[in-house]
Amino acid sequence: MSLLLSLFFSCLLLVNIIPTVTAATTTIKTIPVRIPSNTPSGNIFLEGTLYLPYSTYDNKTKYSATVFVHGSGSSNRNESTPDYTFFNIDARPNWIKPNCGLTSLSFEPFYEIAMELALKAGMIVLTYDKRNCCRQQEYCKKCTIIPVVQQFSDSCYYACTPNAIPQKIDLNKYTLEDDMLDALNALNYLTTRNDVNVKKLTILGHSQGVNIVPKTASVFNQRQQKLLQKSLQNNKNIRQYNSEKQEEAAVVPQVTNIFLMNGFTRDWGDLFIEQYERSRLRYSTLQQICEKEDPSSPLINMAKNNIEFIDISLQQFRIFFPNFKKGDYPLNIAYNVGGYLTGYYLQSLYNYTGIETMKKLLMEGSLQQGGLPVICSLNSPTDLNLPSIDYSDLISILKSRQQNRTYTLVIDNLTHFDSPADLSTSRMTSKTLDYIRFCLTQD
Repeated sequence: MSLLLSLFFSCLLLVNIIPTVTAATTTIKTIPVRIPSNTPSGNIFLEGTLYLPYSTYDNKTKYSATVFVHGSGSSNRNESTPDYTFFNIDARPNWIKPNCGLTSLSFEPFYEIAMELALKAGMIVLTYDKRNCCRQQEYCKKCTIIPVVQQFSDSCYYACTPNAIPQKIDLNKYTLEDDMLDALNALNYLTTRNDVNVKKLTILGHSQGVNIVPKTASVFNQRQQKLLQKSLQNNKNIRQYNSEKQEEAAVVPQVTNIFLMNGFTRDWGDLFIEQYERSRLRYSTLQQICEKEDPSSPLINMAKNNIEFIDISLQQFRIFFPNFKKGDYPLNIAYNVGGYLTGYYLQSLYNYTGIETMKKLLMEGSLQQGGLPVICSLNSPTDLNLPSIDYSDLISILKSRQQNRTYTLVIDNLTHFDSPADLSTSRMTSKTLDYIRFCLTQD
């Protein structure tokens, strides 16, 4: 992200008891994985890391497992954000001195959470590089916009690590549906592993990922229930089967816990415009502070230039987004909205982030296939990307769910990465990590 954008299952036939580990462990290992994922933008192998809470598998223990889903941008499996720049006046509860200054921090929230869950909860954790992530410059630079047609070239690649095999993707077809299907295929991969308790699958989404994980869980659980019904229909005499076959029928994979980390639900165009307006206010405040504290600071011109850019952008966005929502712009071309996105992608943003969509997905009816999952949310009013105006509707929706299956927590003085808002460190707070671990291990 740029500085500017700072932007259940209960089986009626038989209950199958599976030993599950949720206690702390002293040993973990990580292994690389490649997960097949076929989506409209391309059939690729997602490159990922599997965190295992053991050094040697005993061939009998089943571990609960989780998948992490990224926020916006082209994140790697750790959701690494190197040298993320804050203004010193962004710090809370008190500004950093000198007030006319910058503070840079590097974040890896998914790595931190994965280690926490593997070490302290004994969980298997799967992280993967987002399909639009490219870090091999010789391939990344091939992905361009063709001016005549305003579309991406056919030379865009998924190559997120130096040693990854470049895989071609079609960014003209890429939408949030691709991200949802990737998360779905990550869950499917976990069901193929002998060490996973498939009746205790969980999923965590960060930022924009919050809008993806409810549908992912809903689609996954519904498909698994349909597979169960089909199996029962094909085997009407299942009670006559031996006990092993009965147990097989009882073990239906289910997402039982969902964590919504620094998420939102709003009209996406309104959110985008307000993020720019908030950025303008930050730059304006910085300019005033620097003019008073250090009139020779280069940050003054930096602020002025960004304010000028934001003003031009806002003038365009205030026309573009309302008209785009009404259907006045074609979907098959790419638009420069702080970075090029196709109309199809923009449309998917509206589809996934709208209040009615999230309400439908988060309420009991949509996610109740096989049992009502535990859903937890975490937000902070000092989150520069998504303050309280952006997440208040999300919390309202969650509070109308069954209360013993729903947890909402708002913690003051956190960044968008759930590190201290005083900018003293990039590490996530222990309270945040404890809450995530609590939520993903609840029965």
